Amino acid sequence: MRTSKTRKGLFMLISYKPLFHTLIDKGLTREQMRQRVSLGKTTLSKISTGKHVSLEVVERICLSLGVPVSAVVEVLPDTSPAKEGD
Repeated sequence: MRTSKTRKGLFMLISYKPLFHTLIDKGLTREQMRQRVSLGKTTLSKISTGKHVSLEVVERICLSLGVPVSAVVEVLPDTSPAKEGD
């Protein structure tokens, strides 16, 4: 999961967990998906470690696998208690 601050000061958690479930459901490995979508190894590494990838990459994955965005990524608001000064 990746955490980034939004303009309003809220933190959002980005998770590619839905993608990993989708790959299992479709019987694909991460490497097979990488080749199918024509992703670089660095991009696959970013996804695997929960780092930011562009929306264009997410779109290519969705189109290649024939799934909606929700089957690739989920965005969850940070529910941790706010720190003083935030």
